Amino acid sequence: MGLKNISPNSVECFNLRLQQKNQELSRVDRSAADAAPNGKILISLTYHSVEEVLVVKILRAAGLPPKDTNGLADPYVKCYLHPDPKKSTKQKTKIVKECLDPEFEEEFRYPVSRGDLRSRTLAITVWDYDWNSANDFIGSVYLGETETGTGHKQFLDCLNLPNIPHTVWHTLGVERRTF
Repeated sequence: MGLKNISPNSVECFNLRLQQKNQELSRVDRSAADAAPNGKILISLTYHSVEEVLVVKILRAAGLPPKDTNGLADPYVKCYLHPDPKKSTKQKTKIVKECLDPEFEEEFRYPVSRGDLRSRTLAITVWDYDWNSANDFIGSVYLGETETGTGHKQFLDCLNLPNIPHTVWHTLGVERRTF
C-alpha cells in the first residue's frame, strides 16, 4: 500500500528493510569478540503490543571458544522465559556445525502480556552440541527488568518502546542459573 492510499486518521503498519543499518548491526568488531572469552551474541527483541507477544530473534554469535578437538564448536542456542517450572517456554535454534561465528537467524514468539513480562527473565544460553557425550555450556545472557547492563537496557527498551525491534550485541557470561 502506498502512502497516497492511506485515509486520514487511519493506522497502518509498514515493514521497512533498512539494509545498511542491519549490516552495521550484524558486524562485530573482532577485537571486541576476542576480548569476550565466551564470545558475543546478537539478539533482537520486539514486544508487539496488539498481539501481546514477545518476539526474540537469535541472529548470530561471534568469537565463540572452541569446544571440540578439531578447534571448532557445534553451537546452538536455548531460550527460556522464566519463571517456567514446566519448561513450556523452551525454544532451541538449529545446530551450526563446526563454526565459531554462527549465523542463526531464528525467531521465537512468547505470548505474554506486557504486565506479566515485567516480572519475567529471558534466559539465553549457548551450547556446543556433542553427539557422544553431554553438550558443553559455552555462555549465557539474561534479559529482564531486574538484570544489569545490556540485558537490562534492551529489555526495558523493548517494554517502553513496543512494536520496534531492539537489536543488541551481548557478551556471553559464565553464569548458569537455576530458576
